[in-house]
Amino acid sequence: MDNKLNPRQLELFADTLKNPIKKDKAADNTKTKSFSYQKTISYCICAIFILTFVFALGFRKGKSTVLNNQDRAKVTVSLPEKKLDNSKIVKKEIYKIQENKSIPEAKTKIIQEPIFKYTIQVAAYRGTNSAQKEINYLKKNGFDVFMQQGSNFFCIFVGKFLDKQKAQISLNQLKKRYKDCFIRRI
Repeated sequence: MDNKLNPRQLELFADTLKNPIKKDKAADNTKTKSFSYQKTISYCICAIFILTFVFALGFRKGKSTVLNNQDRAKVTVSLPEKKLDNSKIVKKEIYKIQENKSIPEAKTKIIQEPIFKYTIQVAAYRGTNSAQKEINYLKKNGFDVFMQQGSNFFCIFVGKFLDKQKAQISLNQLKKRYKDCFIRRI
């Protein structure tokens, strides 16, 4: 074969012979693109490892917190149980820190607390002195009294009742002295 180049063949490769540098840049561009993909994949893998490590630390911290909280034992409050018509069941637990690390089984007791819906508003006063005198009088007569401060008045209430019929009995007694008293929802 001849070492001479055929002009027809040169036409096919004219761009590469004239600008061989461009060919190298094109080859470098493909390398940099594949390198950036490799970089992205390696960053993602590093991020996954970091997130896994942070999660493991959080899990370990949470586990140690739970173990420290188990050093406290639950102590239940025992109150006399009364069967009430309208009652709300409440679970009360009190924690007591134990000196030793042995953890007894936690025992809870369900305690029923009544839901009071009604009270009787006896009077409303502008001053605390008048309201306090009336509260003292009602307490001397054996009534369960409490006071709430409104925007301009101090309202005096007697009793807490589960239903309106029980409130009506006390209302009839209080109507003798307080003609304007009425039953009110709490």
